[in-house]
Amino acid sequence: MSTAASKSKKTTASAAKKVTPSRSKKTSKKPSNSKLGLTLDIFWRIVATFIASALAVIGAGSIIGIDVWLSAALGGLLAVARVVEKLALAFLEDGKISRSEVNMIFSQVVRLKEAGEDAPNAKK
Repeated sequence: MSTAASKSKKTTASAAKKVTPSRSKKTSKKPSNSKLGLTLDIFWRIVATFIASALAVIGAGSIIGIDVWLSAALGGLLAVARVVEKLALAFLEDGKISRSEVNMIFSQVVRLKEAGEDAPNAKK
């Protein structure tokens, strides 16, 4: 009986090992402090800058009679040009761009609304 009980414990333990995922697997995501991580962060933030600025300009362009796609493209490109200019100036300063410089540049170019501004009944 003891051999049968030990066999069932072994099969139960081996089944549990097969079901349990291993936590030692490495993910393919790069650390955010690497050069590739910083480059991808800058790229996606530039894309977001383009979209946010393009959407903001569509209404103004339609009022004066400019096509929607043209006003969106111009608004987005102008915002991206400001970001790229500031990134280039920061790189010229010391030959490096740190994450804090990137955060500062994007906060200067794209002004995000405060939490109270977008609420319709916010008290001032």
